[in-house]
Amino acid sequence: DEGVLQAQVRSALLQPPQGLSLMARQVQADALALSEALITLAARLKVAVPTLYGLLRLVRAQQHKLGGQHASI
Repeated sequence: DEGVLQAQVRSALLQPPQGLSLMARQVQADALALSEALITLAARLKVAVPTLYGLLRLVRAQQHKLGGQHASI
């Protein structure tokens, strides 16, 4: 689940080793933000890709029905 994965990543990245410099803390914050963005993107693609594939199949079927060239997928 997206929320569980984000929580696990956040807890791992928010437990800094002792003595981290300010720059290292900023890198850590950036890594957290990036990982959350990637998790969200992956979740959205999981929904979008099958939808796009279905749309392409529908278009291909319409073209085939009309006797035109159909793109291979």
